[in-house]
Order: sequence, then C-alpha cells, then structure tokens
Amino acid sequence: MLPKVWPAIDLLGAKHRCRCRLRGEQIEARQGQFDFSFLDTLLAEAREHRVRLILLWFATWKNGSPVMHRSG
Repeated sequence: MLPKVWPAIDLLGAKHRCRCRLRGEQIEARQGQFDFSFLDTLLAEAREHRVRLILLWFATWKNGSPVMHRSG
C-alpha cells in the first residue's frame, strides 16, 4: 500500500507533518516476538520521499480487551 501513499502525500503537499498510526500488533504479533520490519520500511520510504512522520502508537491491551476503570 505504501507505493500508493507517497504520491497522495505529494499531491496534498503534506510532507512536513504526516501522522501515521501504528498498532502494537504490527510490531509484536506474538507476545515477546518483535518484528520492526514494517516500521523500518515506513521510515526508510518516508526519508526517501522527504516526509516527516509523527508516529501515533496504539499499544495492544492485555488479553485483547481494554481495562475499564470505574470511579466511585
């Protein structure tokens, strides 16, 4: 999908601050096994296209569900 993204960024002129959402499972698909290849590719291509990224990290929740906090 990334080859389609860079021309769109060029067209929009959004090279200075592009927000990119990352999910924990993109890096750690299995607990304790990390694979940074997607992030490495994303950063390398962004540099190649002179795009500055703002990475938004969305971590996974333990056991796949968010913890609900209740007040009172």
